[in-house]
Amino acid sequence: MRIFLNSVSHCNQLTAASFQEKLFSQRSLQFINGQVVFNCRRAREWREDVVFEDETGIVGNLPMPRERNDIGEFEGLIQDYSDMSLTYDSDIYNAFAGIAKYITRELKSNLCHGIPEAYFDWFLLWTTLKPQTRRKSAPSWSWSGWIGGSWPRIWDWYTRNMKKVGRAQRNRTWIIWYQRMAHNSDKCSLVWEHDNKASKSPPRNFYRGAIRRRFDLDCSKTIPMPRKLDGTPEYTEDTLNPRPGTGFLQFWTVSVTFRLDTPTSKASDEGPPKIGSRVGIFGQSGEELGIVFVDESWRMGHVPGEHEFILLCEGRDERAETGREDDEDGWKYMVMLLEWHGEWAERVSVGSIEKHDLYEALGDGTLWKEIILG
Repeated sequence: MRIFLNSVSHCNQLTAASFQEKLFSQRSLQFINGQVVFNCRRAREWREDVVFEDETGIVGNLPMPRERNDIGEFEGLIQDYSDMSLTYDSDIYNAFAGIAKYITRELKSNLCHGIPEAYFDWFLLWTTLKPQTRRKSAPSWSWSGWIGGSWPRIWDWYTRNMKKVGRAQRNRTWIIWYQRMAHNSDKCSLVWEHDNKASKSPPRNFYRGAIRRRFDLDCSKTIPMPRKLDGTPEYTEDTLNPRPGTGFLQFWTVSVTFRLDTPTSKASDEGPPKIGSRVGIFGQSGEELGIVFVDESWRMGHVPGEHEFILLCEGRDERAETGREDDEDGWKYMVMLLEWHGEWAERVSVGSIEKHDLYEALGDGTLWKEIILG
């Protein structure tokens, strides 16, 4: 039995410190603003001030994943934690340690600044549940770099089956992810040091899938160029990882420039919830290519204007009618909007464009470029 003393106005509100304790406890007794609340795996929430006709009580406890092949169950753990309050931002990983240990064991993967390495591309495509502010002590590409709930389900239109997720990453990704290991060094290391015994076989991608020709570009460069950076921020140490790096990713991918401006299309209620200012993406033709949602304060200072996007992977914005996503049209390029700070950039938001929209790129057109992302 765990006993918690919480000075909050509602029993479903939790601080980050008590979140994982409640999650892993078989039974708990909470004293909240003069009330006593009992939780267990069968009686989810019993309160003195409520009479329950249903034996199970209020749905308020945070359940552990029941379906080990459903990646959405693990997304939910991150989603719930990312909405917790922290007294000190430096505790962003320490307060997550218990849940991280569980995720590491079940997914057989370490976490890199809060993102499971074996599903790196998948979890990079998180979006927001509510307005967020930047947490400067963590990298922008991770949910840990933002204050406010994150929802890592932009691929939910594709599947939640983890076997299919693994197949999608092998077949529809191309970035070889590296992390810079120290601020005063040019050394980089693979984000996911998986056991690839097929070293003598043809080159493979980050998830050991076959290399495919996707772009009309020379994409042969994938290894980071040796370079040191000056003046980069130092993030909170990644205590969840046995090989902690700086939090700065260094990798090669396709870069395109588009214009952001007031959208000409109407908003749609379909799909995952969208938070922030709705901004249109425009190319050479002047037609709207897609939509991206950004923070209102960022929009005020940057829209209209030309901005750089990088291609992350292939993804979908809607489910296939037949349920056979790989056999139907609808695959797009998932893109990340960047804001540069000298030699390195930060994530602003993610969205999608049609594959043929690469020909709409402004400026120098479509480029194979090395990116340092903090």
